[in-house]
Amino acid sequence: METPVNTAVKFLVSEPEEFYFDNGDGPFYGVIVGYSPGVMFVKARSELRYNNKKLRYLAAVARYDGESISELKGDLHLVVNLAPILIDDGVSDTSLEELVNLAKQFRGQHLIGEIWVAV
Repeated sequence: METPVNTAVKFLVSEPEEFYFDNGDGPFYGVIVGYSPGVMFVKARSELRYNNKKLRYLAAVARYDGESISELKGDLHLVVNLAPILIDDGVSDTSLEELVNLAKQFRGQHLIGEIWVAV
């Protein structure tokens, strides 16, 4: 069972180290905005930067075989791959369908981190 949409999460990013230099060591906070099979979409609460662009959304996927993003509950956390979804500064919000399409187009280095339900 997936954690409900609009649930707050916190996350850390351990790699690449450039993320740390641009944003500090975290933790960072966001909110779940939707799911597609095996993927959780998170909207960052604070402004983050990645590759000199504004990072507003992340697509989180469980990093290890046998784990699932749907296991994220309570005090549990998951090691995840995070695909940064970079949105133009002028766009105020993005639909789940657009997020799914943007995540499919991502062809760069994933971020590696951990994610928890925020408490």
